[in-house]
Amino acid sequence: MSKESNNGLRFEPWIGKNYKTYVDGKILLIGESHYLDEELDPASNFTTAVIKQFLQGHKLPTPFFQRIGNIFDSNDYNSIWENIAFANLIQAGLSEAKSQPTVDDIATINPTFEILLKNLKPDKVLVFSKRLWNNWLTEEDATHVKEISANNKKGNIWEYQRNGKKTLAMGINHASRMYGKSWSDWVPLVKKFINEN
Repeated sequence: MSKESNNGLRFEPWIGKNYKTYVDGKILLIGESHYLDEELDPASNFTTAVIKQFLQGHKLPTPFFQRIGNIFDSNDYNSIWENIAFANLIQAGLSEAKSQPTVDDIATINPTFEILLKNLKPDKVLVFSKRLWNNWLTEEDATHVKEISANNKKGNIWEYQRNGKKTLAMGINHASRMYGKSWSDWVPLVKKFINEN
C-alpha cells in the first residue's frame, strides 16, 4: 500500500469528472474502510482503482458500490459515479469485509474528514454507515440543522462551516447492509437530502 499522499491521505478520494459541475452540486459520498482482500496493485491509487474495477464490471467482495449507485439511479447504478466524489474515512485497509477497525484505525476518521472538507469543498456529504455517523464522526464543531424523514426513514442533517463554505451532511445505513432491494427504501430520503438548501 502506498504511503500518505501530499494532502495527508493514504487513500486518495475518487473524484468523478463531473464532480464540480454536477447539477445537484458537489456531492461527497463517504464509506468506512477498504478491504485488502480486493485484488489490486498495492502501488495504485486504491480507491480509484476499486471504483474503476467496479465500473468495468468486475465483481467485488461486497455489493456496496452497486447499492449506492442504485439509490441514485435504479436503472443504471454506474451513472452516478462520474458526478460525485467518494472516500473511505478509515485510512487503514482492513483485511476483509468482516474485520473490525482498531482504535488506531478509528482515530484516522475525523482528520480524514477534515482534509476532505477542506480539499473537495462539497455542498453535501452523505455517509453510508450509521455506525460511523452516530459513533465515530465528531459533531463538536457542527450545527444540527434538522431531522428529515421520508418513506419511514429518518436522518439528521448537520452543517459544517469551513473557510466560509457551508456543507450539509447526513448519515444513512451502510450500503452493504441494504439487503435485496431494501436500498430502494432510502431513495426518497436521499433525494430529499440532496434537495436541501
